[in-house]
Parts: sequence; C-alpha cells; structure tokens
Amino acid sequence: TKSIGLVGRFERYSDPQQIIIATGSPDPFKTWGASFGVDTNLHEGVMWRNEFRAFWSENAVYPSESGFEDHNYSVVSALTAAF
Repeated sequence: TKSIGLVGRFERYSDPQQIIIATGSPDPFKTWGASFGVDTNLHEGVMWRNEFRAFWSENAVYPSESGFEDHNYSVVSALTAAF
C-alpha cells in the first residue's frame, strides 16, 4: 500500500579468508541469511523499517557469550529520511 510495505530477502555469503568479515574464529565465513520486515511510510520522504534477521553458518563463526555459535538472530529498527 502507500503507507505499509512488506520486505523479504534470502542470501548466501562466502568469505573463506575473512577478508571482508573477520570473525576471530579460525573457521571460514560461509553463511546463509534471511530477513523479513515491515516498512511504514510515516510522511513523504520518511520511512520506518522494522526487520527480523537470521543467519546460519556452516561453522561456529558468530561470537556469543559462551564462545562461538553457528547462528545469529537480530531485530533491527531504522528510521530513514530522503531529502
């Protein structure tokens, strides 16, 4: 609609030598990602996006409180303005 939009994404990323993404883990960074979000147009040129993101890796490359894990989940909120 003019005020609400749904967004989704699915991706594959591979950086075996950790040139772009350095994790601190000796394992190569190869991961799958997906996200689902809702865009709300608050005013002309002003948008608010709320998004759930999930990443799954072949190896334990995501830092956590207990060391490294093979998955990562997050909720992101962003307010953007176009001039």
